[in-house]
Amino acid sequence: MYNPKSILVKKHFFLLTLFYSLANAQVGIGTTSPNAQLDIESTTNGILIPRVALTSKATSGPIVNPNGGGAPADATLVYNTATAGSGTDAVTPGFYYYNAASSRWVQSNNLIPSSTNNIVTSATGIEVRRTALAGDITAGANSNTTTISPDAVTSPKILDNTIVNADLIDGTGGIYKGDGTLPAATTVNARIPVDSKMAFTPIGGAANQFSVDGSTFSIDTDKNFVGIGTQTPSYKLHVRGDTNIKGELRLESSASGSYAGFITGVEEVSGFTSLVIQSADAAPGAGIVFNTNSGGGGIIEAARFTNVGRLGLGTPSPTAQLHTTGTVRLETLTGTGNRMVIADANGNLAAQDITVGTVTNVTGTAPIASTGGATPVISLDDAGVTNTKLAGGAGGIYKGSGTTPASAVVASIPTGGTLAFTPSGTQVANQFSVDGTTFSVDALNNRVGVGIAAPTSTFHNNGTTSYTIGTSGTTNTVLLMNANFTIPDPSTCTGRMYIIRNTRSPINTITVSVSGTPSVFLALGSLTTATSLTIANAGTISLISNGTNWYQIN
Repeated sequence: MYNPKSILVKKHFFLLTLFYSLANAQVGIGTTSPNAQLDIESTTNGILIPRVALTSKATSGPIVNPNGGGAPADATLVYNTATAGSGTDAVTPGFYYYNAASSRWVQSNNLIPSSTNNIVTSATGIEVRRTALAGDITAGANSNTTTISPDAVTSPKILDNTIVNADLIDGTGGIYKGDGTLPAATTVNARIPVDSKMAFTPIGGAANQFSVDGSTFSIDTDKNFVGIGTQTPSYKLHVRGDTNIKGELRLESSASGSYAGFITGVEEVSGFTSLVIQSADAAPGAGIVFNTNSGGGGIIEAARFTNVGRLGLGTPSPTAQLHTTGTVRLETLTGTGNRMVIADANGNLAAQDITVGTVTNVTGTAPIASTGGATPVISLDDAGVTNTKLAGGAGGIYKGSGTTPASAVVASIPTGGTLAFTPSGTQVANQFSVDGTTFSVDALNNRVGVGIAAPTSTFHNNGTTSYTIGTSGTTNTVLLMNANFTIPDPSTCTGRMYIIRNTRSPINTITVSVSGTPSVFLALGSLTTATSLTIANAGTISLISNGTNWYQIN
């Protein structure tokens, strides 16, 4: 039922409430004494902020300003229920407020300053500012550099096994960082797991890149050299010191065709000595070479052991167990005057005085016996050694000037061999002769003389000459022919001469030709070649070959 009094009471209460609110400008919900413009108190209920589905931080909608419908007012608060957008504009469920200066929604879920958190959001909602730090740990405002003061860390702050390699960026941590000094003896315990390794890998190679106590131990990672006692090693392993080098050392080459040794080359340094031991060659089984300083900045070979146990001193190719190209001195064999070295049945060497005595029983096969001493002086009388006493190749035809005691015969030359007299000095006239002028060879001018010691032509006969005479064949110079005659081709006997007389009876001619009848004959007074020549009865012609034709010269 309509009750005018009830309506009037309600109107009066509303007016009183409105009057009170306008007078105090504060509103309290759940409280009669608000402490703010709007004070809501409850122990069992919360407050619901408008729930909307944002599409992007850069898009203000679907929220609109109730005054005109434009962009939301600055600091408008909503709760986003959607996951949308991409990149820096993406939104996820949470509280957002609108930043009118940047025209963006800013999520305010977890950037809340506290007494232990110095991170706050800027007015733009993007920039993060850091406050300055002071004390043991210092940092400037908004600085990326943090400094720990000296002696600020007095006890372990990082527990064992709490940081693994994956927690460190490349180059972080490690055994050391930068130069420094260890305050006392320090041990680095390398707890390397089984089948793992620890390696010092330089970024770039350099001389003396890793060292211990200066030159005590040095590694040149540029040339891959190791030095002991030197900071500038010049070989794979370079040891330098003033004491004996003891211990076992094995050197071998891992590459086929390579040398192995202590040093393969050396430069002498004044005041120092060097030992060079290396394989004799890159081939397997080459032996060992011992080299030493030459005294002029290089090395020379002092000794060589071959792979068959031979020792060479001064020679790279020893042919005996001990082979030397120089003298040998045995201190235990010293004595007075010249002495003879003998070997006993066991091969031991000893010295024995030389005693003069008489030698007997000297034959070609029997040993030498002597009287008057165990070590006689042996001499050979003139003409006491005959050819039969010389082994093959021993001696020679002569030694110096001398006189043969009787007729001497030079043995025949072996099949395929030669006998040559080759001057070893300056060639001279009459360098080889027989009986003075009977036969003479002028090696200076390449001439031979018969009956003269100074020939003036290549062949100089200072007397008469005899020729062989035949009635057939081509090996005689003078031919008395009674039949046709075939002579050699002129190209096979350059310089050969034939004197041919026709002795055929009764009166008839003979013909001279070459096998195959080539046109090679030039008759006396003719410039045209013919295949043959005719000799009249009792006639005579002379022919000579120039290597191409047979020429009639009379």
